[in-house]
Amino acid sequence: MVLHNTVVKNGDALGIYTSDVFSRQLFRNNLLIGGPGGDYNGYSSGSGRVMDLGSADSTCDLGSAVRSPPVHPDRVERTSMAT
Repeated sequence: MVLHNTVVKNGDALGIYTSDVFSRQLFRNNLLIGGPGGDYNGYSSGSGRVMDLGSADSTCDLGSAVRSPPVHPDRVERTSMAT
């Protein structure tokens, strides 16, 4: 469960970078703000997406669709995995 969090950072605001499929996650009441990414000491902070959950399966519950800020709508993958 990921509940009641605020994240403000450069790069992807929330990223789970694994090729292992994960399931049964619940996301509610989170404020996620990403920004332009970059590489720091050999590690990437992502490209600035709100969420990067590439290996999430259909049982993950994001509540409602991810909404992008109007400033960079091309950087956000609009995804809803609610069942």
